[in-house]
Amino acid sequence: MKARDLGWLVALLTAGVFIAGCGGQPGVSTVPVTGTVLVDGSPAAGIAVTFSPKSPEARVAAGVTDASGRFTLNTAGAGQGAVPGTYAVAFAVSGGGQAAPTADPRAAGGALTPEQMKEIQAQQTKRAPTGPALKLPAKYGSPDTSGFTVEVKAGAPNDFKFELTTN
Repeated sequence: MKARDLGWLVALLTAGVFIAGCGGQPGVSTVPVTGTVLVDGSPAAGIAVTFSPKSPEARVAAGVTDASGRFTLNTAGAGQGAVPGTYAVAFAVSGGGQAAPTADPRAAGGALTPEQMKEIQAQQTKRAPTGPALKLPAKYGSPDTSGFTVEVKAGAPNDFKFELTTN
């Protein structure tokens, strides 16, 4: 093998390793985050849970509860979980028990674009159970008024329980 061919081979291998290692945003590392949402003491399906960062290095993360009230967060551009940091939490539900993403102004330029927020809503529409619509007080729809703040920590179990009330 000629030296020139070896140089190209090394360059291709280096580029391949670099591309394979860049699945998310550079310098953004997430940790697994899960949790449960209870409404009036019962597991609630179809609730969009949005973690809005209080620190500039974090990104917006979101998930939707399943029939047992469980959710797993995802961060757009960074993968499953959330970036360690402090977050205010918001919850949203739309008609028919289907969750809608929270309109968090920090999502623009943070991590979730309006298109990504719509995608979360579309995914939830496919999963939402039918039945009477769950109504939550408006305060839960904003990270500024929900009353919930959490700390996501690296190397720690980040499994949160949120107890909401309808009155």
